[in-house]
Amino acid sequence: MIKFFRKIRKNLLSEGKTGKYMKYAFGEIILVVIGILIALQINNWNQERLNNNDIRNKLKLVHRELIEDIATLEKEINFRYERQNLISRSLKILEEETSLSFQNRKVLDSAFLIYARMGPLYNNMRSYESFLLTESNFIDEEIYIDLNNYIDDFNTTNAKIGFFSSRMNQPQYNILFNSSVKKKRSGAFEYSFNTIQQDYQLYESMRQSMSFFQTITKGYTKILKKAIKIENKIRNN
Repeated sequence: MIKFFRKIRKNLLSEGKTGKYMKYAFGEIILVVIGILIALQINNWNQERLNNNDIRNKLKLVHRELIEDIATLEKEINFRYERQNLISRSLKILEEETSLSFQNRKVLDSAFLIYARMGPLYNNMRSYESFLLTESNFIDEEIYIDLNNYIDDFNTTNAKIGFFSSRMNQPQYNILFNSSVKKKRSGAFEYSFNTIQQDYQLYESMRQSMSFFQTITKGYTKILKKAIKIENKIRNN
């Protein structure tokens, strides 16, 4: 092909057709430029396709992690609600009952066990943050904003959990430190029902704990709704 064009240029010059030669040379330059532009566009299309595939794969990862978050959040909400309900039932027993039945003692023992076993906090070690930092220009703006808000709410709620948990482990808030309830080495609790009914500090500690679980349940419920909303958007994107 190059020899063919070279032969045309040579013939035009040998025949003294300078004007036609200049037009031909200009046309050849235009063809070369067009060829380069087409090659660049094809390269851009390929790069865009690779970027889109990469984004889709990362969004699949985020989607999978959101599904895991939803399952974990539902479990956490139920867990916190059960503890909240357990403390509420225990307070009602202490305030209304005149004697302690076997069934009610089981309720109280279960409530006191909360203070002996402060469970670990749920920590969402996910890839959202790095994903948002590197791919903010490529993902749907609404999904980007929702994910940022989701992360902020998660961090805020976890900070509250850390604060309340540290308080519940302090002597003035944990009933196993300074109240009428003592935990034996066997794991059983020792207390007099009449005595703990008069224990103001125990009441205050349990009320504080119930307020703590209510706050966390509300926080996790708010996060759960956002996680479900984002998961639906990514799935249908």
